[in-house]
Amino acid sequence: MKDFTVAICTCNGAKRLPEILEKLRSQVGTEGMRWEILIVDSNSNDDTQKVIQEYQANKSITVPIRYLFEPKQGVAFARRLAVREAKSDLVGFLEDGNYATPTWVIAAYAFGRTHPQAGAYGSQIRSIFDSQLPKNFQRIACHLVTIERQPVLEVETCQQEGIAEAGMVVRRQAWLASVSEQPVSWGSGQETLASKGEEIDVQACLWNAGWQIWYNPEMVIDHHMSTWRLDKSYWVSYFQKIGLNRHRIRMMGYRKWQQPLMVLPYVVNDLRKVLIHLIKYRKTLSTDLVATCEMILFLNSFYSPFHSLKQKVLCQLRLLQRGQSPTPVVHPVYKSSLAPNLVMPSRLID
Repeated sequence: MKDFTVAICTCNGAKRLPEILEKLRSQVGTEGMRWEILIVDSNSNDDTQKVIQEYQANKSITVPIRYLFEPKQGVAFARRLAVREAKSDLVGFLEDGNYATPTWVIAAYAFGRTHPQAGAYGSQIRSIFDSQLPKNFQRIACHLVTIERQPVLEVETCQQEGIAEAGMVVRRQAWLASVSEQPVSWGSGQETLASKGEEIDVQACLWNAGWQIWYNPEMVIDHHMSTWRLDKSYWVSYFQKIGLNRHRIRMMGYRKWQQPLMVLPYVVNDLRKVLIHLIKYRKTLSTDLVATCEMILFLNSFYSPFHSLKQKVLCQLRLLQRGQSPTPVVHPVYKSSLAPNLVMPSRLID
């Protein structure tokens, strides 16, 4: 057994993995630790495996590096495989573009030891951009994986931002006992590494089972935002995915009988946002990237209940075509004693 596992979930990351691994080689304070690096290849078709083999053959690297291949593409499946195969009870997740600062591993390990009831805890995320940001970028900055709060805190209410998937550490025994093997995420969360909200499902399952969720600013991750991430086509896709997942995440906080009652208020509010935004920015939508992203977010949030229903129907039809009995999908709901104070990022549920 190990003291800590760094799980890197990657898809076509041959060019990015070397820098991620070099950052891990430079960790300090880990001399007395037994830790490992576990790389889960999410169905890559580039030289990812070759790059990993070169590092495994490097005798100067003292930290064991293991490689696993996950044929089902999607970060949800990659994470589940990593947790199953990890040789430690504490598993810290990194992804393409996430670079651990020199003390991240020891800080993550130490926090897990001093907080035995923590089922998951998150890192401080610093975004680093290669190019100049668009005008009024701060209006949409809250939707990025950027969390730079300072105090250590236990995440308790929807007024607080929850922990991000980048740099998230989970307790293996808590995950295996609480989190479903089949991801409950609909849509993009099952089809691509760029899921939006799957980490909220995990936190919900852990919280419902009685585990605590924490944020630890001593664990610092640099999130590299390449120039292509500021391209309009990328932002259109990014905000579309956030919007389409909003209904699913919103409904986590309600009992099953409450969910139909809450759909109409959210739909009306989302439509109100669309109309107000259209009136306010109608002359600049074609040229203002920030205003365009906001409109895409509002439109897809409005459509998200219908998207969620569509995904469920298609899933049931696929099961019928395979000769399997359709089964109801139960989304994790927080402990009733705490509802409606939910542990989920406010940037995702507004």
